Amino acid sequence: MLAKGKKIPRTVYIIRHGMRQDYMDSEWSATAERPHDTPLHETGFQMARETALWLTDHKPQAIYCSPYLRTIQTAVTINESFALKIRIEHGLGEWLNPEWCEKYPEHITHDEALLQFGDNLDPNYKSVARTIYPETDEVCYDRCAKAIESILANSDDEDEIVLVTHGAAVMFMVRALLKDKEFKVFWPMCSINEMIWDGGKWTQGYVGHDHLSFKEGDN
Repeated sequence: MLAKGKKIPRTVYIIRHGMRQDYMDSEWSATAERPHDTPLHETGFQMARETALWLTDHKPQAIYCSPYLRTIQTAVTINESFALKIRIEHGLGEWLNPEWCEKYPEHITHDEALLQFGDNLDPNYKSVARTIYPETDEVCYDRCAKAIESILANSDDEDEIVLVTHGAAVMFMVRALLKDKEFKVFWPMCSINEMIWDGGKWTQGYVGHDHLSFKEGDN
């Protein structure tokens, strides 16, 4: 339910994080303190910068990201072009699929993120959702749908917002906005799903990664 006088954003850019370190370095996870919280590879930072360049023509007024390191780094790199205060939202987190991880994956803490990226982050933002391990695909879909619904309902009258998240969450949020659980979603790393509110329903604008010089699968 929208607060009185509020309006939902006109455009939402749902973006997957950039290239992961562990995808480019197969030995990284073996010695990592947090093997499920991979940072970006240097290529991922470049992808994020090119995504920011595309976004400069659209002028987003708010950026949200998942609490994982790779999504925070992607959001912070994008934010170099906008100087906003990024809101860390747990509802945008990775799908807690027990086939991928045997327990809740440890990731950078909120306090650590503030120490490392503090000038970029909104220290007062309170996440609207939480994740509980394990998650089925239906549970993750519901969590992502509720998270984006709450973000839109509680936006501070921003017309355009960016959500930096993970592949599965991109898929579930796009499907939730389109109200189609079978919709085929495009979600390679640093791809963009531009979702446009036409006053009655959500439709898609730009969908793709043509803005990138390096695309997932090029390596």
